[in-house]
Amino acid sequence: MSDLFVAVATGQNVANLPPILQFAEGTRGDEVLWLESRAAAERKWADGAIEVLRGRGIRSRRAPIAGDINDPAAVSKALKGFLKARRERYRALHIVLNGGQKLTPFGLALAARFWRDELGRPVRFLYGDDRPACVQVRDRRVGNPMQEVCYDPQRMLDLEEILLAQGARLNAPGETLDWKSPPVETRYDTDMDFVRQVHRFAWRKSRVGAEKCPWPGWKDWSRNSRKRFSRAVRERLTRVFGWEMPENGDKRDEFFSGLVSFLRDFLPRTPDVGLSRQEMEEIERDGWTHVGSRFEKATADRTLRFLANRPEIAGIVREVRCNVEVGGDAEWDVVLVLVNGILVVLECKTWRTEKKDLDARIRMLQQASGRLARMYVVFPFYPALAEEPWFPDMHDIYMNLTEKFRMPVIPYTFGNPPPKGQYTIPDRRGGFPWPPSFEEKLERVLSPYVP
Repeated sequence: MSDLFVAVATGQNVANLPPILQFAEGTRGDEVLWLESRAAAERKWADGAIEVLRGRGIRSRRAPIAGDINDPAAVSKALKGFLKARRERYRALHIVLNGGQKLTPFGLALAARFWRDELGRPVRFLYGDDRPACVQVRDRRVGNPMQEVCYDPQRMLDLEEILLAQGARLNAPGETLDWKSPPVETRYDTDMDFVRQVHRFAWRKSRVGAEKCPWPGWKDWSRNSRKRFSRAVRERLTRVFGWEMPENGDKRDEFFSGLVSFLRDFLPRTPDVGLSRQEMEEIERDGWTHVGSRFEKATADRTLRFLANRPEIAGIVREVRCNVEVGGDAEWDVVLVLVNGILVVLECKTWRTEKKDLDARIRMLQQASGRLARMYVVFPFYPALAEEPWFPDMHDIYMNLTEKFRMPVIPYTFGNPPPKGQYTIPDRRGGFPWPPSFEEKLERVLSPYVP
């Protein structure tokens, strides 16, 4: 005889699956019953989870809930009716309490009385917790003492299965990384002078801008754009410089065409910030001319070294990936897949970003993988280099992210642990608290998930 696992179909089925995967055995013929409300059936909420289980060799069944999913009597009737019709098929009953609304679990507990008291068969209640990442187990009755069982990472969901359960599409799986053989530190993590050079280069590059202004020529402008531009020139530049402009005809178009051409070709450049040829060659040799992608790799490598040195935290991580593409627009730089199906995404930013862009990324992440998914912005931050001309800009971006945008940020710092106290910026009043190190902040993020 096989075991039966019972779950209530929901729009967040990722939470239902880890308790099932921890105890279900496809080789034993175990099955999962999905209780479906009318809304769940219409929206096909269970379809992705059923496909995930099928890939694990576990068969699923469905039973409708005729009534309100928040009505314990309706839920109990649906489950009890299924059990009575198949009482000889199953040995033990495992009820997952994660799905449904607040009163839904009462209905599941009511139906379990028939199995436990009338048939005298084993009943186990399972609840997959988010923090800590474990499954709460109660034998026979919901009110009995709880036992915390740690998940076996190898039995848990991988990234593809999480997205499949949520109905999301994986465009590019990215690279799976192994923290058991972490990469060694590079110059960016050990050489402060090299960090100084990299960010001098990045700051200069950001200030120089595009090589050519993207404005179209005057003849390609819309009528409204021509009208607004000529009015601005007439009202402002003519008043200041006393220009005389043709009123109409070809001469007027010729004037504005020449003016637009002049503005398009005028490319002011910022002064050089003092990088020697040798320093530029070092940056190029280490791949830091492409600062954004190189910083993503540095973040991934440092995360792997962190996990290698924190086995208790590594125990709640199913896998780590980088450069993942999901759906139409989502790109995830570094993804930590936790054993309870929650994703922690590290979004790497080396320069300014818009709050609306970050908010949109968070929404897409939670739509694709579940509402408990979390995103943290990783931003380079080096108060030890506060005298550098680029640091005030770096400091302002960091303060915007943390205080104005209220975004969760993991500062990519130099060394661990960092100095204590405050740092100062030349020509600015007051001091600022020294940030936590990358490792300290990452530990604060992940420690609550450790049982």
